[in-house]
Amino acid sequence: MSGAADYIQSGREFYDAEEFDKAVEEFTKAIKLDPSCATALSQRGMSYFNLGDGYSAIEDLTRAINIAPTNPDVYQNRAYVYTALREPEKAADDYRAILCLPASDADGYCARAEAHFDLGEYDKVVDDYSEAIRIEPDNPHFYAARGDAYKQVDKYASAIEDYTQAIAFKPQEAYWYALRGDAAFEFGEFAVAINDYDAAIAHSSKDAGVYLRRGMARVETGAEAAAIEDLKECFRLGLAGGYEALAGAALDKLEELKPDDSTTWHVLRGDLFHQSGQFEQAISSYGHAIRLNPEDPGIYLKRGISTAAMGLELPAVEDFNECCRLAEALGDTAMGAEATKQLEKLRVAS
Repeated sequence: MSGAADYIQSGREFYDAEEFDKAVEEFTKAIKLDPSCATALSQRGMSYFNLGDGYSAIEDLTRAINIAPTNPDVYQNRAYVYTALREPEKAADDYRAILCLPASDADGYCARAEAHFDLGEYDKVVDDYSEAIRIEPDNPHFYAARGDAYKQVDKYASAIEDYTQAIAFKPQEAYWYALRGDAAFEFGEFAVAINDYDAAIAHSSKDAGVYLRRGMARVETGAEAAAIEDLKECFRLGLAGGYEALAGAALDKLEELKPDDSTTWHVLRGDLFHQSGQFEQAISSYGHAIRLNPEDPGIYLKRGISTAAMGLELPAVEDFNECCRLAEALGDTAMGAEATKQLEKLRVAS
């Protein structure tokens, strides 16, 4: 027969796998065996939260706090849920409760620092992380977090120093290179920022935001051609990842730079409109691109897909047929096959 600890362990495994419904079941079994188990209550609360049930989460987290009133992690979790439920005053109360707890070890100071950060008290964040670093001087996360606080109060040189220390301990952490690059950018050290963004991309090439910021740094150094390529990549990754705001920011910057290939700009604009469900605007943008480059089969394919999404079958068919004709002339069998596939979808739907 399994004990409460076994159910907690299996619940954590389901939680880490994002199977939150199964996690709830396991934590519930643990609570039935040990109703005073604050850990099971807290983790079931966060499982409920990830299932979209914020109020059950608050109920469990409050029970956990009543059982373990000196555990800062439970207050932190409840504050997070209150923030998501748009109850910032209750969240602030939980952060202040953390600040009333004694801090004798690095984790305690870290919890206090996170509470100060969420309250916007950045100088106190620096103080608490400094204490955590004094206790655990080899923990790179404390340096990076203190760097975040320095950046919030425009102490960019200190932020750069802390990020550098964090990277020295854990040089494979792409995010810290990006953060150091951001601090260097704000400090006006654009070439240094570009080097850090290069390192971040070398370690992880899928972060659209890093391409956006490297593109902006390259603009500042006069490397506009390279900047345009970065902004295009930000746009591509942003759309693919569902980050329309990042894609839109890249497109706005591209418009400022006015790249020579304005056809590409109109196509990108159409892609953004299509992704966000604004099909009429997408069709208009693709139309501009076609007027500039009427021999590109891919643009007809894109416009046809947007047109079909609006239920306009005849003009969509015309675009797919034109895509097929141009693709055949260019020997682009993959493009022609995709257009044929879209035509078949329309035929089946009608």
